[in-house]
Amino acid sequence: MVPPGVASVSLVSRVTYLDDAAELADKGRSPHGVLVGEITFFEAGRTRPITDHLKTEDLSGWGQVQDKARWTQGKAELPLAHRRPRAIGMLAVQLRATGEYDITPTEAQASPLRA
Repeated sequence: MVPPGVASVSLVSRVTYLDDAAELADKGRSPHGVLVGEITFFEAGRTRPITDHLKTEDLSGWGQVQDKARWTQGKAELPLAHRRPRAIGMLAVQLRATGEYDITPTEAQASPLRA
């Protein structure tokens, strides 16, 4: 849900570096969060696609475009232009892929608690 008056949102995720995977070695060492496909915004009885993430090259927090989708870099800005005044919206985001995130606990997290 997107409250009235909000002009942009940030898509936030963990990141990974895809060059560790053999099939994606040519992608380089840039961070990859999630691969976002279609984005749809529902507001005041109307539905509209949002395509800025695919068309705006220098959009903050976005990486490579890949087959009608684009990778985030952990925190990606997404403008919600043309909002209706006082209307609550709903954003639907298609996630086409995620990275393999390292969730191994650090030594401090893995050590038992002591009293």
